[in-house]
Amino acid sequence: MPLPLYLCLAGLLTLLVLAALTDLRERRIPNWLTGGTAALYPLYVALSPTPVAWAGALGLAVLVFLVGLGLFARQIMGGGDVKLIAAISLWAGLEQFVLFVLVTALTGGALGMICLWFQRWSGLIQAHLTGLGLAPSGGGSSVEATAPSSDAPAAAGGPRPDHPS
Repeated sequence: MPLPLYLCLAGLLTLLVLAALTDLRERRIPNWLTGGTAALYPLYVALSPTPVAWAGALGLAVLVFLVGLGLFARQIMGGGDVKLIAAISLWAGLEQFVLFVLVTALTGGALGMICLWFQRWSGLIQAHLTGLGLAPSGGGSSVEATAPSSDAPAAAGGPRPDHPS
């Protein structure tokens, strides 16, 4: 594989890592990252030593973008996610698209589960670490642990045990 092709793929990898980090940190993916991902594809096609089915990949990317646009309009997906998935569909092409969707779904599901777990337990973990004197001082988590109170049934819509109904 020629060096310029390696540099092109390294650029793609760099853009995807930056997109992932930005998305995790800011919950958005800048247009320059999605646009850069798409803009590198013609360079890849030109440098590839083997023929690339670019027309099918382009048609697939347009279809993915249109489906994603519908999901964005229904507020199911973010706009940056739609654009990035369409740009990556160019690179995956028709041959690797099913694998791309499978890996994306499994990875997204795993990250979602990790985020839910962390959201649910981070306050409790922080409280225990603080109690043990192991929590970082200052700049720690702003999430505080909450213990169940006597108001818990009231918050759930039930009667409060300390107040007559």
